[in-house]
Amino acid sequence: LQKWVASAGYQEYVTLVVPHGCGEAPTTSVRVKIPDGITIVVPEEKAGWTTRVVKRKLPAPVAAEGGARLSEVGDEVIWSGGSLPTDRLGLFTMLARMPDQPGRIIYFKTIQTCGKDEVRWVDTIAEGEPAWKIWATPAPSPFIELQK
Repeated sequence: LQKWVASAGYQEYVTLVVPHGCGEAPTTSVRVKIPDGITIVVPEEKAGWTTRVVKRKLPAPVAAEGGARLSEVGDEVIWSGGSLPTDRLGLFTMLARMPDQPGRIIYFKTIQTCGKDEVRWVDTIAEGEPAWKIWATPAPSPFIELQK
């Protein structure tokens, strides 16, 4: 992620940075799991790519802005059909309402596909551990630490 901290309870732009392909193969798909607690997710369209939001039903409706009730939320954002060369930087952006839980670390587990190959950026750390420890994992998940 381009930004590793965000304000709890606020809408923030989240930009996933894809700095390389998979070996010699270009990136052809980026799939991001939206963390629990995010009630709004609006991905930015990326020229040459198809953008899709996969929804999931909530066990019970939750309150939203303006008195509305949400019964489903974004579960995954998938950008596919493009081709990001291995020597080019790709930025994949979305707007997300952060959970109102200062101190929590939320993970945007990501699968990067390059043709038939895939790289899974899904490793996390135990709750309560300092955020820097994520970098000691073999395949660190993109994350955001929520602040007041």
